[in-house]
Amino acid sequence: MDLAAKLPDMTDSALDTLNGNASRLIQSGTTAQKKAATALMPALEQELATRRLAKQAAKKASDAARPTPVRKRAKAKAAD
Repeated sequence: MDLAAKLPDMTDSALDTLNGNASRLIQSGTTAQKKAATALMPALEQELATRRLAKQAAKKASDAARPTPVRKRAKAKAAD
């Protein structure tokens, strides 16, 4: 099983770390590391985008389910 197939099972933290490592290797790795990181990036970016959209949708749903707060009116000051 290659690393791209494991992406859906990884935690968000692990994906962020992998993304940073792959970006770094593309810039300064050996030829083999650059090749592997470059091959992994499209799947990694797709997984990150999918999760980002899922989080946004969950937040929208959560916000929509939350009732709008009703503010109480301030009491009128007594006239002297």
